Amino acid sequence: MKKSCKILSVFLAILMVTSIIPITASAATYSGTCGDNLTWNFNAFTGTLTISGTGDMYNYTSSKGAPWKVYGSTIESIVICEG
Repeated sequence: MKKSCKILSVFLAILMVTSIIPITASAATYSGTCGDNLTWNFNAFTGTLTISGTGDMYNYTSSKGAPWKVYGSTIESIVICEG
Protein backbone atom coordinates (compact mmCIF):
# COMPACT_ATOMS: atom_id res chain seq x y z
CA MET A 1 0.00 0.00 0.00
CA LYS A 2 2.83 2.37 0.91
CA LYS A 3 4.66 1.67 -2.36
CA SER A 4 1.54 2.32 -4.46
CA CYS A 5 0.99 5.66 -2.68
CA LYS A 6 4.55 6.72 -3.55
CA ILE A 7 4.07 5.72 -7.19
CA LEU A 8 0.78 7.61 -7.32
CA SER A 9 2.41 10.66 -5.72
CA VAL A 10 5.25 10.66 -8.25
CA PHE A 11 2.78 10.25 -11.11
CA LEU A 12 0.63 13.14 -9.86
CA ALA A 13 3.70 15.36 -9.39
CA ILE A 14 4.82 14.71 -12.96
CA LEU A 15 1.30 15.38 -14.21
CA MET A 16 1.15 18.70 -12.35
CA VAL A 17 4.53 19.84 -13.67
CA THR A 18 3.72 18.97 -17.28
CA SER A 19 0.31 20.64 -17.10
CA ILE A 20 1.82 24.05 -16.30
CA ILE A 21 4.12 24.00 -19.33
CA PRO A 22 2.45 26.03 -22.09
CA ILE A 23 1.74 24.15 -25.27
CA THR A 24 1.81 26.22 -28.45
CA ALA A 25 0.76 25.10 -31.89
CA SER A 26 3.43 25.47 -34.48
CA ALA A 27 1.99 26.87 -37.67
CA ALA A 28 3.68 25.88 -40.87
CA THR A 29 4.59 28.86 -43.03
CA TYR A 30 5.82 28.84 -46.59
CA SER A 31 7.31 31.79 -48.45
CA GLY A 32 9.22 32.90 -51.49
CA THR A 33 9.60 35.65 -54.05
CA CYS A 34 7.04 36.62 -56.66
CA GLY A 35 8.73 39.68 -58.16
CA ASP A 36 12.01 41.56 -58.00
CA ASN A 37 10.95 43.22 -54.73
CA LEU A 38 7.88 41.14 -53.84
CA THR A 39 7.53 38.25 -51.45
CA TRP A 40 4.71 35.88 -50.66
CA ASN A 41 4.02 34.14 -47.38
CA PHE A 42 1.43 31.44 -46.72
CA ASN A 43 0.43 30.61 -43.15
CA ALA A 44 -1.11 27.13 -43.23
CA PHE A 45 -2.57 27.51 -39.71
CA THR A 46 -4.63 30.59 -40.60
CA GLY A 47 -4.98 29.87 -44.32
CA THR A 48 -3.71 33.37 -45.14
CA LEU A 49 -1.64 34.19 -48.21
CA THR A 50 0.17 37.53 -47.88
CA ILE A 51 1.91 39.34 -50.72
CA SER A 52 4.14 42.25 -49.75
CA GLY A 53 6.79 44.49 -51.21
CA THR A 54 6.92 46.90 -54.12
CA GLY A 55 6.92 46.70 -57.88
CA ASP A 56 5.52 44.32 -60.43
CA MET A 57 4.66 40.70 -59.82
CA TYR A 58 6.04 38.03 -62.11
CA ASN A 59 3.68 37.07 -64.93
CA TYR A 60 2.28 33.68 -63.96
CA THR A 61 0.47 31.73 -66.67
CA SER A 62 -1.50 28.51 -66.60
CA SER A 63 1.61 26.63 -67.73
CA LYS A 64 3.79 28.30 -65.08
CA GLY A 65 1.49 28.66 -62.09
CA ALA A 66 2.14 30.82 -59.07
CA PRO A 67 4.34 29.17 -56.42
CA TRP A 68 1.46 29.20 -53.89
CA LYS A 69 -0.80 27.30 -56.30
CA VAL A 70 -0.15 24.04 -54.43
CA TYR A 71 -1.84 25.59 -51.35
CA GLY A 72 -4.84 26.80 -53.37
CA SER A 73 -7.38 24.51 -51.74
CA THR A 74 -6.37 25.67 -48.23
CA ILE A 75 -6.09 29.43 -48.85
CA GLU A 76 -8.91 31.12 -46.96
CA SER A 77 -7.87 34.77 -47.27
CA ILE A 78 -5.43 36.87 -49.26
CA VAL A 79 -3.73 40.02 -48.00
CA ILE A 80 -2.04 42.29 -50.55
CA CYS A 81 0.01 44.88 -48.73
CA GLU A 82 0.36 48.44 -50.04
CA GLY A 83 3.07 48.84 -52.65
